[in-house]
Amino acid sequence: MDARRAAGGTTAGFDKIVDIKEFIAKEKLGLGPERCLYELNSSLPCQSPLVSKYWVTHPRDLLPALDQAVKGSKKPTEIIDTQIAGFLAMHLDIAATILSNAAKENLDKLRLSLELYAFVQQRLKVEEVPSLTKWMAGRFDPIIRSYHSRTKRQEMKERVAAVKGSGVIAQLLILVREADSQDSGDSVQFKKATAQYAQHHADLQELVGNADRVTEMGRVVGGRAANSLAVVLMVLSFVLVLFGFK
Repeated sequence: MDARRAAGGTTAGFDKIVDIKEFIAKEKLGLGPERCLYELNSSLPCQSPLVSKYWVTHPRDLLPALDQAVKGSKKPTEIIDTQIAGFLAMHLDIAATILSNAAKENLDKLRLSLELYAFVQQRLKVEEVPSLTKWMAGRFDPIIRSYHSRTKRQEMKERVAAVKGSGVIAQLLILVREADSQDSGDSVQFKKATAQYAQHHADLQELVGNADRVTEMGRVVGGRAANSLAVVLMVLSFVLVLFGFK
């Protein structure tokens, strides 16, 4: 919590009103009406349907609650929503920064939740959450499939399987960051291979076309040669007949 929230008096109250007006005007994770809700009542438990039954009033209680939430028979499709984002952004200034940067970088929700929850776990020394990391690891398929190299896909599958039950979110975050950094190189190699294939295909088509043209030319030349030979033979026969050659 920053100094502005700790301060009292009229100035602090005025600043909060200004903040509320700014927050409610922006429809982004960590802002909007949800952020205002927690700014106006900092002791309010997190209202996300994911954890509402666990009475989460402090960020350190959020991850254990999510760990329980993903154990149910009806597993969630997302692990972060506007309520969780607003709750964390109000309580933790760096969480607000992470959410803001994620919006600028257009991060998907898996990457955002990894960045945000890894920070919360490390900063607040939250216990291991193995069910939560297993849930997150189960969402890695799109990242794995993005690799064009079969070897890299298999390697990533094995690395994810090795840490998915660790309960340490940062270990999954490291894999994603490495995958993103390697993806650019992998894409370059894929584009290069694609260009080479296209060139080879074009060369092959040209050879096939040349072969067809050579065959056609042979037919034409052969036809002309046959016609010429026929004319020569006809003239020779005429000469022989004319001079009475026997």
